[in-house]
Amino acid sequence: MQTFKLFGSIAIVVVLLILCSTAHADTYKIYDLGDDNGQDIVGIDASGTVVAFNNSLHIYFAETAGGAGYASTTDPGLTYDNGTPCSPVLSAGMSVLGRASCNNGYEVFGGNYLGDNIGLYTGPDPADYLHSGSVDVLVLNSSGDFAWSDGRDEENYLAIDLSSQVPEPSSILLLGTGLLAAAGMRRRLFS
Repeated sequence: MQTFKLFGSIAIVVVLLILCSTAHADTYKIYDLGDDNGQDIVGIDASGTVVAFNNSLHIYFAETAGGAGYASTTDPGLTYDNGTPCSPVLSAGMSVLGRASCNNGYEVFGGNYLGDNIGLYTGPDPADYLHSGSVDVLVLNSSGDFAWSDGRDEENYLAIDLSSQVPEPSSILLLGTGLLAAAGMRRRLFS
C-alpha cells in the first residue's frame, strides 16, 4: 500500500509538471521561405500563415510552417495581424538597425549589440539574438509568430513561437490513463 501511495504521488506530480510547463519564452522554429528577390512579404495572419507577393510574376504565395502553401493571382484575403512599428526596450549597448515590430507584448527587431551580432532580436528586455542578417521587412502576429525578409542574404523567413504550443488534451488524457493503469498493475503485484 505504501508503494502505491508513493507511485500515485509521483504520477500526480508528473502530470502537474506537464500541464504547467511551457517552452522557454524565446524558443522559435525558423523556416526558410525561399528567395526574397522580387518577392515581398505582405502580411501574417493570427495562425502564422505568411503571404508574399512576387512582383515579376504578379502572384501571391501563402505559406505556413513546414512549407505547405499555395499560389494565386489574387490576394488570399486573410486578415493580417502584422503588429505595429515600435521602439523596443533595449539593453545597454544595443541599437536598432532596420525594422522593429511590437504586438501583444512581443517585440522583434533588427539590431546589433556593441556593433557585433548584427541580425534579428526578440524581446522584450532582455533581448535575445535569434538570427544573423538584415531585417528589411518584418511582420509579427499577436501569437508571437513572425516573418521577415533578410535583404543581405536575399531570403524570407518564418519563425514560429514554440512557447504558445500546449500539449493536446488527448495526449494528456492518454498519459494519465497510462499512469493509472501502471499504478493499478503495480498495486496488484504487491498485494
